[in-house]
Amino acid sequence: MIRIECEEPVKEVCDCCGGTIIRLTRFVYEDGDAFATYYGLFSDNHPAREVKLAVSLGEWGEGSSPKDRRSFALVLGDNESEYQVKIVDAEESPWQGVGVIGQMLDRDEALRHHGLMMCSILPITLLRMMRKSKRISKVSQRAASEEESIP
Repeated sequence: MIRIECEEPVKEVCDCCGGTIIRLTRFVYEDGDAFATYYGLFSDNHPAREVKLAVSLGEWGEGSSPKDRRSFALVLGDNESEYQVKIVDAEESPWQGVGVIGQMLDRDEALRHHGLMMCSILPITLLRMMRKSKRISKVSQRAASEEESIP
C-alpha cells in the first residue's frame, strides 16, 4: 500500500496580489519504505487555478544521496470541467536547483523516464482532494490531514 505523510501547510502572503500562497510537503511510502517526496505550491487569489508540483523519486533511505533521485516538474490545474496534469521544463519549477530532490528533468527527459507513471499517483491524490473541495483554492482545508492512503 502507498501511504502519503503530510506536513502542515505553510502559508505566506503573495507579493503580487496580497492573497495567500500555500506550500505543501508530502512524503510517500510504499510498504513502509520511503521512495518519493513532493512539494506543492498554489495561491487562493491568482486567476490561474493551478498547483505547481515537484515530485522526487528514488532512494531516500539511510546512505542515499540526491544522486539516487530524479525529480519532475508538474502543473496541476482545472478548467471547470476537468482536471489536467502537465509536465513542464525544470526552469518553470520553483524547486529547480533544490539539491535534495535530485536532478530535475526537463519535459522531454521526463516523458521518457520510467518513473513518470509513479508521478501520476501523486497528482491523482491532489485531484481527489480538489474534487472533494470543488476548488483548488480550498485544497488547504484538506491538506492539513495527517496522511492519505492509496490501496
